[in-house]
Amino acid sequence: MANITQILGTDSVSSSRVVINDNFAAINSDLADIHALLNTNDESISLSGAAAVGSLNVYSGKVIINQSAFTSTVPTNINAKLTLGAGLNLSVKNIATGDLPTDNSYVHGIYKIDGTSVASVNLGLGDQGQEIFLIAENANVAVSVTNIAGATGLTINSNGCVSLKFAGTKWFISGNHGATIV
Repeated sequence: MANITQILGTDSVSSSRVVINDNFAAINSDLADIHALLNTNDESISLSGAAAVGSLNVYSGKVIINQSAFTSTVPTNINAKLTLGAGLNLSVKNIATGDLPTDNSYVHGIYKIDGTSVASVNLGLGDQGQEIFLIAENANVAVSVTNIAGATGLTINSNGCVSLKFAGTKWFISGNHGATIV
């Protein structure tokens, strides 16, 4: 930011000429720095560091990320067709002790449960439209069915998997391999 020297009311214009010129030089220097970042001819901004903004409106309707990953730490709605050119990688949570997450707190897409140390798990409520996969490793795992539509029993056999989608107030089984569903 330009360091501007104040001209006092008791100063004369002729004696303040150097101060005025120095002030304009400081402002001009800052404007040159801004111009290096903001090109009004090309309507572009060039930053080498991070940009922190409250919101970003892209009027062309496109977001193009060429050199790094796009990460969002908040839920993101995409209101148009989404094409994944290189596939979708879901995050994996290994559960060797304890239980599945509590209601509405599933943050991973795949939960691998070690059946040798966790014989049964409680399936809490999910978020609307959410999909998760439960995998049993090393031994069978019993899953509570309180929040599963239409099931009275669910056991995922060792190395088996169940795919679940949440809608309304229940999980719906959308696929399975090596699971016993009653």
